[in-house]
Amino acid sequence: MLNWIDIDLEMIMFSLSGLTWTPSTILLYLSIFTAGYAFYNSYNNSNRNLWIYLISGLYGSGVTIFIYLSMNGFFDFIFTVLPNKETDDLIYEYGLGIYLTAFFSFLLFLTSFDKTEDNDNVNLSVRQKIKVEQQSNNKFKGYEKQNKPNINEWKKNNPGKTINDYYSKYK
Repeated sequence: MLNWIDIDLEMIMFSLSGLTWTPSTILLYLSIFTAGYAFYNSYNNSNRNLWIYLISGLYGSGVTIFIYLSMNGFFDFIFTVLPNKETDDLIYEYGLGIYLTAFFSFLLFLTSFDKTEDNDNVNLSVRQKIKVEQQSNNKFKGYEKQNKPNINEWKKNNPGKTINDYYSKYK
């Protein structure tokens, strides 16, 4: 939405924003989606689907480089075709918009290489694994309690053990 190119003629000065070109309009929608997804990941304390940042960063960098080079080529063509007298008053500059878009697209590209571990998700998976193990142990203990042997048979099979040992095991 900021000025990407400022063109100054002798009597007229006009600016072209990023929304003048279709690829940069697509980039605007893509950046809104990416920002929303980044807030979602931040809210959930996760670091998933980094490929979204990679694609958005590459696309944004590609669009800004393409527009920069195509506008340079366009103005070079104008300067070579028209006589020097006509182009003496033609001045063009790149605005803040193209530089900010290139900078933030490059930062988004670099963000896609963030490989920090998601500690909460790791801790969550460890906690879930421990919970499953505890549930299986409880089921096994419940199975032992349901199938407790006769006390007289248990005393014959476990010489030297007392009745307290039997009740502590099958309580």
